[in-house]
Amino acid sequence: MHALTPVALAPRSRWPLGLLVGFAWLAVAIPSALAASSNWVVVRRVRLYDEPRSSSPHLRTLAKGERVSSVVMPGVPEVDGSYRHVRTSQGEVGWCYAPYLAEIETPAPPTDEPIAGLPPDVAALATTLDADGQRLLAYVGRQMEACPSEPDCPADNLDECPPCGCAEPWSGKALQVIMKRRLPWQDEDPDSWLGGARPIRLSHQQFLALQQATNSPDASGKMELSFEERLRTLRGLAIAGGGGTITLNEGDYVELVGFVAQDRNVEWGGGESVNCKFAGENPEDPDQPHADIHVPIVPGSSGKQCESIVVEPIPQFRPEAGAWWPGDFNDLKTDKTQLMIRGTLFYDNEHKVRDCAHKNAQGLSSQPQRISLWEIHPVVEILRCKHGSGCDPDDSSDWARVR
Repeated sequence: MHALTPVALAPRSRWPLGLLVGFAWLAVAIPSALAASSNWVVVRRVRLYDEPRSSSPHLRTLAKGERVSSVVMPGVPEVDGSYRHVRTSQGEVGWCYAPYLAEIETPAPPTDEPIAGLPPDVAALATTLDADGQRLLAYVGRQMEACPSEPDCPADNLDECPPCGCAEPWSGKALQVIMKRRLPWQDEDPDSWLGGARPIRLSHQQFLALQQATNSPDASGKMELSFEERLRTLRGLAIAGGGGTITLNEGDYVELVGFVAQDRNVEWGGGESVNCKFAGENPEDPDQPHADIHVPIVPGSSGKQCESIVVEPIPQFRPEAGAWWPGDFNDLKTDKTQLMIRGTLFYDNEHKVRDCAHKNAQGLSSQPQRISLWEIHPVVEILRCKHGSGCDPDDSSDWARVR
């Protein structure tokens, strides 16, 4: 089985097109030992650019599922800012937006050897986790390796924001930031996922049940959860579903059907550690914003925020430039369009529940209104009902992607 591993982003530098073209012939001429490269799969439709920037001319658009390989050239980085240097199966060489690629890697066979590079307390915890927990921890470890010990916050630009954001590596906050960015197909078989692997469909009531299952021990209202709290409290949670019981973990691939809450004006989020304190639109590149977007999804077309589940698109992952803007969600709200939201199950421990019964409760006025701290974060796919509302979630012909 192949596994998808995280995309590491490097600080951006600028390489003139002429220099890249001048080096292109070297990729063929150098010995294979020097030209060893990794293989990647396109997980979202992505453009192949001449240079590592969206303003550069593009050769063509690569389809989801296409395979590419990294280009290894003397003196030219494999990753430049948010762009990876790749060669397509047709021999084209260019730059693709790295978050839309996932590395294909054959995992090592099972071993009793400990995961390398873990702090002693985390290494001790790793020995008590099941195989899925250990795989998650190995993924987290790879992300931590790319985090500086003294993060520069705010960074010069979002491309230079490390996987830990503003958090110190191996802190509970760093773990939370990494989980906020984790895509649901990482560490999964790309062929099965791209072939139509289904997310777990959860109702609003199941999100509420998930919150109730998390309340003991209580993990809400804490600015930071320890590794043990996050990897134990937020894993193996059993709730009713499918005529029996389903078990859920933070990081699962899930979907939710509903509408944008009528009493919410969707706007850019503020500066958060996860995005190195950047906020709102990006003045250097208006098509690539800096911030997450908080969108409350309710079960009925006239629903209010206090009965919502929060879903959050993030700037590191969008289907294409200019997509999933606050105005898009406000238009969908005005039209009362039924949506299907897919993405990663995430627990927002920093807040407290503020449902309709506690909307005006003392001490909760600064908390977002919702029925559960469990979110879909990040969002990786949004579908709209072609008929406006009343679509069958099991009938794919009823739904169209929101780009």
